[in-house]
Amino acid sequence: MKLKIPVNPLKSSEEYTSKKPEDMSLEELEILLHSQRLLIKLELERLEKKINYSKFIYKIAKEFKIPQKIEAIFDNLVNSYFGEKNNKKKQKSNKN
Repeated sequence: MKLKIPVNPLKSSEEYTSKKPEDMSLEELEILLHSQRLLIKLELERLEKKINYSKFIYKIAKEFKIPQKIEAIFDNLVNSYFGEKNNKKKQKSNKN
């Protein structure tokens, strides 16, 4: 769902984007500063949510010992792969 009102009204407004801060009135500068503060606050909240989500995933993975299980599966795959190669080499050497 797209918002009808943009998050940053100054981004889509040609009136403000074409102006340099030196040419803006005090009121325009205050609005610009306020919107920049809100954008920074929004980005910090997004970052905090990502960090909290990552902590949550890590905690679950650690609780269910998923890294150890993945490591065990990987070790089994590697051992079975190299074990098959060694068995084939032994069979070839026994045939000769």
